[in-house]
Amino acid sequence: MLYANFSEFVNMGGYGAYVWSSFGLCATAMLMECLTLRSQRRSAIARLLEEMQHADQYDALNERPQT
Repeated sequence: MLYANFSEFVNMGGYGAYVWSSFGLCATAMLMECLTLRSQRRSAIARLLEEMQHADQYDALNERPQT
């Protein structure tokens, strides 16, 4: 379907409010998903690094001289 002008395209035969609000909600949900995953990834990496440091400290404290 071709539209004669931009106003008709935005209105979409009377369904524009539904179409554009759906598009906006979907785009917002996708953006929030990306931001949430990024935050969780950073948090997981930070936890792993912290656990590795604790393991290194534990190993250093419990080293025994080899005989």
